Amino acid sequence: MNSGTSSYTQNIGSITAGSSNTIVAGTVNSHNNTTTNIYHEDSPIDRAPRASGASFASAYQSKKASCLKGTRVKLLEEIEQWSRDPNSPPIFWLAGFAGSGKSTISRTLARKWFEEGRIVGSFFSSRDEQDLRQTKKLFSTLAYQLTRLIRSLKEPVN
Repeated sequence: MNSGTSSYTQNIGSITAGSSNTIVAGTVNSHNNTTTNIYHEDSPIDRAPRASGASFASAYQSKKASCLKGTRVKLLEEIEQWSRDPNSPPIFWLAGFAGSGKSTISRTLARKWFEEGRIVGSFFSSRDEQDLRQTKKLFSTLAYQLTRLIRSLKEPVN
């Protein structure tokens, strides 16, 4: 795997319901705040292997920090404005050195967008956890999260 691919998979963040704007090294987001109720069924996607600690709401990720109040304000506002502008480019690339705060910024936005009902899936990677440092479960994890909240995706994904 080349370093570009590795960097991408290590920094993918969250998905929100709606259109296709993407924040790489952060959050895949949208302009349409559509979600449905969570449900459970036994289907192929429910049985697919997934990374249990990848979601920003997981026990593992809940121990991780968000931005301190009053920090990263300009950047958070810029990403928030981008996420709500239907004419903005489809990708917001958040880049930086290891330890520069990309995941913290992404977690901050994921938590905020969860409170607003805008987020439907996330994948935060980590070198500390086997499942979270490999890409094997990235797509099945995100597909599972999406089908749990957007029922109409269940059949096409299965």
